[in-house]
Amino acid sequence: MELAYGKCSIKLHPVSAFIFLILCTGLLVIYEEGYQTHRQITSLTYIPSLSDKIINSNSNNGNQGTEVFTNRPKKTVLMGNYTAPNSPARPTHQPVIMNPLPVNANVKGTVSENPHMLECVQAKTPPDNNYLRNALLLGRLPSKSEMCVMTVKQLDILLQAYMNTIQILCGSSMVRMGARKDGGWDVCPNERYLQKDNCLVYSFGINNDFSFDDEIAREYGCKVHSFDPSMRKSDHVRSKKPFVSFHATGLSNFNGTTSDRNRWKMKTLSAIRQELGHTQTTPDVLKMDIEFSEWNALPEILHHTNPEDLPNQFIAEFHYFRFKSDLKTHWLSVLFTFKDLYDVGYRIAWISRNIDVNCIKQSKSTGRMYYLCHEVTFLKETPSTTRKS
Repeated sequence: MELAYGKCSIKLHPVSAFIFLILCTGLLVIYEEGYQTHRQITSLTYIPSLSDKIINSNSNNGNQGTEVFTNRPKKTVLMGNYTAPNSPARPTHQPVIMNPLPVNANVKGTVSENPHMLECVQAKTPPDNNYLRNALLLGRLPSKSEMCVMTVKQLDILLQAYMNTIQILCGSSMVRMGARKDGGWDVCPNERYLQKDNCLVYSFGINNDFSFDDEIAREYGCKVHSFDPSMRKSDHVRSKKPFVSFHATGLSNFNGTTSDRNRWKMKTLSAIRQELGHTQTTPDVLKMDIEFSEWNALPEILHHTNPEDLPNQFIAEFHYFRFKSDLKTHWLSVLFTFKDLYDVGYRIAWISRNIDVNCIKQSKSTGRMYYLCHEVTFLKETPSTTRKS
């Protein structure tokens, strides 16, 4: 085979020519995938932090009406630099991601167009050198402005340190409710946080496993409301004594249905409380295992709920697989959510690392093997005293 361009020519053996064509085809595929990824990243929107409301209370650039991942439990997907098994669940919209920009960024989304960007754009002070010590010993994250100027490696290490730190003691032995493997959850039974025969539980993400819901209802006499739109079951009362009621509704940051073919019914926490007649009642326990949708639901809950109306115990599985954004943006959005949890009074009481092979991956920034899934029990530093009926 002979290739020619102008006066230049090169003769190739047929096998060499075949290999050459394969390499060219591969390069074209890689270029196309890179271009599509670039288009997705440049279309991301911003998750406002809790202090954004203080920066500009008149702004209406919220994230209502958007959703990251549908509430399909017990599955993981491919996300950025980390690889996990494919899931049948697909994002219904582009992920809602905070997007910190440099001061001189000449692109859409600068401070003049989005006041929510102030926190990272104006950040100049480097973090205190004791930020890791504070995370490990004091259970305290740096300020958001300090985190904005940290490197990807520092943010990566900080998250792993923070999510391995106990900040508050239950006052009683923690108890496992439900399955001893996946599907069970660790609860603080201390009466400050869970009053026997006078407790209310919201359980989001069931995946046909009611072991947690049934046991906490049976052992502590709690009224339990279970939520999951993915199970193809209609609303029904699972049992009256003990009381467990199922709702084919998912938790998100908007009220409506998903735009994919599933058309799942979704509601915010405040809308669910209103629908159930619990506007004057604070749940004792809120359990959340909604496969990545926690990064949508949590900001909405924290920014639109009076701290006094938040549950005394918040239990959730967090998934850190990267969204389609740069790695720094991803870690900042995750750490900002944990900072907001701390600021409204939640403290880490129990941590369970998910040792599934899909949840242990090598960090691109440090080269170390890290956990990408944690089941965490938070307790309010000052529990609410609202009585249940």
